[in-house]
Amino acid sequence: MSIFTKRGLALTAASALAVTGLSMGGAQAARLLDGGDVKNGSLTGRDVKNGSIASPDIANGSIRPIDLHPRTLAKLQATGTPGAAGAQGPAGPAGKTGPQGEKGEKGDPGEPGAPGAPGLADVTADGPYPGATEAAGGNSDALWAPGAGLQKSWVICDPGKVAVGGGFSNHISGTESAEDAAALQIVASYPSSLDADGAWAEAGVVEDDGSILPNAWVVEGFNTGEKPLTVRPHIVCAEVAG
Repeated sequence: MSIFTKRGLALTAASALAVTGLSMGGAQAARLLDGGDVKNGSLTGRDVKNGSIASPDIANGSIRPIDLHPRTLAKLQATGTPGAAGAQGPAGPAGKTGPQGEKGEKGDPGEPGAPGAPGLADVTADGPYPGATEAAGGNSDALWAPGAGLQKSWVICDPGKVAVGGGFSNHISGTESAEDAAALQIVASYPSSLDADGAWAEAGVVEDDGSILPNAWVVEGFNTGEKPLTVRPHIVCAEVAG
């Protein structure tokens, strides 16, 4: 037998014995226990004083879910014990790129950089005519004789300067024609280290592998014609800093 009160409390005849807030003797309590004096619906919330029933007044297991008001049962079920934490789910897709932020403040000046490569200063070019003009550092003055084998022309930079480029040109004088110039065969044009007389200068070698710091330009070749030819060497010189 179940009794539903106005406050949502349901008591069974078996649990009424533990209710101490009711005024009755032992015999009455016994009759209440077996339901003799309790009729269905005869015991309501008005018959129980608020706060008169505590947890110790109700035997364990005497109140079942069926004895509870549906709203009371729903509240108890909604406030159950939290379960264990579940496993971490997979990572979600990447979000969209956000808008560009505002321009930051100007940074502090950076540290000084490493020293740069050597620079050039006082760049000059010269191309003396053999036997007619002279470069400050010196140059060859002989014409290339016909059929004389390998011949060369050379020019040297001013003292203290380095050769950074060079070349040659064939000067056609009043006694030379285009056909005579065609007989000129150049086989080499290169930087070198020479002394004032045009001889190889070992002082120009600056590395163990034979690398040099050139001060001159040399042009070599043959005159396969029948007349002497003017071969004019050109040189570009500069002071190298650092």
